[in-house]
Amino acid sequence: MTDQQLLASSQAGLRLIAMLTFFNSGKFGRLRAYIKEHYTDAALESELAAARLAALKVISAAHGRLRVRQVVIAEKHHTLTLLQSEDQMLYAADLICEQDYPHKIAAFDLAELGTVS
Repeated sequence: MTDQQLLASSQAGLRLIAMLTFFNSGKFGRLRAYIKEHYTDAALESELAAARLAALKVISAAHGRLRVRQVVIAEKHHTLTLLQSEDQMLYAADLICEQDYPHKIAAFDLAELGTVS
């Protein structure tokens, strides 16, 4: 199974794909709306949508688009994915969504790991 298929078979993976689609197309208004609509209240209380969006805009401006390099974990409600930017920066994207429909995002961490050698 390919990395894309692994993500598409997971509720958490589908949410990551959606966010990456908006991020990579530069549709930050739509990404903001997605964050507000698809994150749990607790997740938005710990870090506001505006702060999350601002951090993603910084990454986009500094490093360009992100693509899936490798899926490390692809469980139904949790994914850990290595993402690579256009300028070879590597990120770990850790996403957990709720088990109950509509599977809102309970936690999303994007950590910079350094450049690919």
